[in-house]
Amino acid sequence: MGMFIKRDGMGEAMMSKLHQEHVKTYFINKKRVELDLCWTGDKPEDDDDRFYDLYDADGRCLNEGSPFHDDGDGVPSQKVIAEYLGGER
Repeated sequence: MGMFIKRDGMGEAMMSKLHQEHVKTYFINKKRVELDLCWTGDKPEDDDDRFYDLYDADGRCLNEGSPFHDDGDGVPSQKVIAEYLGGER
């Protein structure tokens, strides 16, 4: 979890909370994939732009620059993540 400064239209700095929470671990092609939900604000449900970051066992982001956006149906299944990464379950 971290903090960043967001500027509103008037140029005034406002503090906004950036959250990251581990939500699931999958094994795809015998490799561990960690899913973290990322959002700003108080609760994930309040952020329409919330997304998942995917990490390997060494902590490297597997989808850097290409966030896996939350579709509102909950944590993506192992099959969906495997397809996104181009692998098999």
